[in-house]
Amino acid sequence: MNPFSFPYLSRVNAVMAIVGGVGLFVVPDLLLRILDVPAAFDGSFYGRAYATGLLNIGVISWATRDVVDVRVIRGVTAANAVQDALIVGILLHAVLTGQANGWTWGLVVAFGYQVVSNAVAYARSGR
Repeated sequence: MNPFSFPYLSRVNAVMAIVGGVGLFVVPDLLLRILDVPAAFDGSFYGRAYATGLLNIGVISWATRDVVDVRVIRGVTAANAVQDALIVGILLHAVLTGQANGWTWGLVVAFGYQVVSNAVAYARSGR
């Protein structure tokens, strides 16, 4: 399957967002400890708040995985690209300022792939 096709990309987006969202919502302190981020009320609170956004985009990605309407495809891929680019920026800042450990680089790569994939899918959807 083409990794830049909308059906494939929607499934990948959905799985990453739902797994991450559930994890951050249910056990934010554990995930923050794995990334070596100090646990605090703020971290748990903001982790759970962010989880709702991940779950939201995950459900939207899954629900639209088989649509062919270019407007829907462009809207979903643009939303995913923006959210993933923001995640990459936040994670890079955390690693470069010493607020998170090397495990975070794996997330930077995963979400960076998502940014590029969504941008390519967006560009190709207009053809």
